Amino acid sequence: MSLTRCGGLAVSITPLLSLLLAGCGQFYWTKPSATYQQLVVDHGDCIEKNGVPVNNQPGYVIVPEWNFRACMFGRGWSREQWTAHGLPPSRYRGIEDFPTYPTSMKSIIDSIPEQPQPVTASQQEKGSLIQSLDCRNQGGSASPAQRARCY
Repeated sequence: MSLTRCGGLAVSITPLLSLLLAGCGQFYWTKPSATYQQLVVDHGDCIEKNGVPVNNQPGYVIVPEWNFRACMFGRGWSREQWTAHGLPPSRYRGIEDFPTYPTSMKSIIDSIPEQPQPVTASQQEKGSLIQSLDCRNQGGSASPAQRARCY
């Protein structure tokens, strides 16, 4: 459990952040020390290995989403939910909406979304400092949203 000081009051931010961020953000694939290129290779392999061929449509498949995810998990990848603000390195966007109709395998493999830029250490420090200053300056007149962030 992490504690922070906000307005002179030590509070646990872990449960609060869990409540605030539940359902927010996007999912990212992560694997210790993995590169974007490793994601692309594993992503493509898992699509190829789990795509169900469509009769009379060479090169077309239907990819069961859970089979694809199981393949990625089996290769050491895990999924985390993040907002773009504060995204650490080695978090990569993957395909989230698998078509339920026959689709060319190449178009599925090529549909990995554009990757956001991870936040640098100095940007993380600046964001923490700004939030800390915001909390100190709000006092008792803070909005409910501001109080939720600070207290």
